[in-house]
Amino acid sequence: MRKIGLVVGSVLLFCVATAVPALAGGNSRIPHSHDPKVLGNVVKASGTAFTGAGIAPWLIALAVLLAVGTTLLVLGRRRSAVHS
Repeated sequence: MRKIGLVVGSVLLFCVATAVPALAGGNSRIPHSHDPKVLGNVVKASGTAFTGAGIAPWLIALAVLLAVGTTLLVLGRRRSAVHS
């Protein structure tokens, strides 16, 4: 039962983590164009493409806190098993 709970929790966490960039759609800083003309200019850019998804600082803090909490949980279980 515990393994099933871990799998379900992991799947839910993955779904939430991958859906967060979609929630940032309303916060886009790209201006909306009302005139969809194509000028025909070819621009060659190097580097990574801009996808419009920004990572909020609180999301990074959430990931760090999750990693720290998981580490402390694992260390706490190991110490309690040694002392028993």
